[in-house]
Amino acid sequence: MSRHFLITAFPSTPESCRQALALPSTTRTRRIRLRVCLSLLLCAVLLGGIACAASGYGVFRFLLGNAQPGDALRSLSQTLGQSATADHIQITLTDLIYDGRSLALSYDVENLLPAQGAMVRLEGLTLNGQPAAILYDDGERLVPSLHRDELPVRRNPLLGGLTASRLPALSGQVTGEITFVILRPKAGFAIVSDDLCESADLSAYSAEQLPDILDQRAAALTLENAVIIPESAAGSYPDYAQLDPSFGLLNDAADTLSEAARVTIRFTFYAAQGTRYDLRPAEDIRLADCTARIDTLWVSPLAVEATVYLVPQENTQAAAQALAARYGDMTLLDADGQELAYADMDYLSGSQPDVVCLSGQQWVCRYMISMPGVKTLPHTVTLQTQGGTIWTSAAHASK
Repeated sequence: MSRHFLITAFPSTPESCRQALALPSTTRTRRIRLRVCLSLLLCAVLLGGIACAASGYGVFRFLLGNAQPGDALRSLSQTLGQSATADHIQITLTDLIYDGRSLALSYDVENLLPAQGAMVRLEGLTLNGQPAAILYDDGERLVPSLHRDELPVRRNPLLGGLTASRLPALSGQVTGEITFVILRPKAGFAIVSDDLCESADLSAYSAEQLPDILDQRAAALTLENAVIIPESAAGSYPDYAQLDPSFGLLNDAADTLSEAARVTIRFTFYAAQGTRYDLRPAEDIRLADCTARIDTLWVSPLAVEATVYLVPQENTQAAAQALAARYGDMTLLDADGQELAYADMDYLSGSQPDVVCLSGQQWVCRYMISMPGVKTLPHTVTLQTQGGTIWTSAAHASK
């Protein structure tokens, strides 16, 4: 739930609440908003749930955090809503984005017996019966969570999500299946933290930091199947599933957790082919000292991917290395000569070249770029290196 949503969704909101919500997002002002606007948040959750789901709230929150999606990304979202329950864990698929090559999906995991903590792990995803390679997911997570999210507080249900890329071409109605594993501790959870122990000396923490520690401790104490131990005592609890309150499991899950149930949820969505995002040229590009082969150039609101090979005139490692040194880093520019404006997503990869031998036969200088989606679709895209321009796409990216 964004700050903008809370401010605009309820016209009769008291002015004091509006002002609190409009403050810059800092640690202090987040706490001010929590105290001042608790009742407003509750109303927003109860009354605004349908609007949030319809707007793709879950998947945008997963991808962007508190940042707002652009119109191009928002237009790709589809609401799901399928749900299943096993071993007192309810999992609900919320939203999905598919751009013709990549997919992002969000879900809520709710522990219906929150005093008995459980770990939930995403096991796999299939699309039209074929396994999909997952690029990123949340891994094994404790539900309820000990980590306090930014507004709104979401320990239980807990928002989760995944991204998958380089998917096979899909069109029309697609049937997917997603599987989760529910894990319970064999002996119990051991929350390893010197700060959360009741005997902890918290004098080193500032007045702004202390509420977070106390809040996290209170959440840990609600778990009946967990103990809080100092780091020095971790060796005394070898049979417990040991957790860092912020970073998850510390020991081998196979030794300390057992599978309690599996949940498989079937869902459907409509897949447009997204050909307007595929900007590859039909032929290789002849440069003065090499040939540029653009294997992938995908620019969409969800993801930007480029795989470019510079093929030297002489098929040797030294020639490919000379190209890497001459051309250097690669940047994707818009029609104004500015770097593409990427969305505020977490994942990215560098644009430095590497030298490889393809299939053991051809030496190349290779660029593999993976970036967040663009905020606004560019009119053209230029592959620019330190050594010069490789190529500029035709002006059809914004059709």
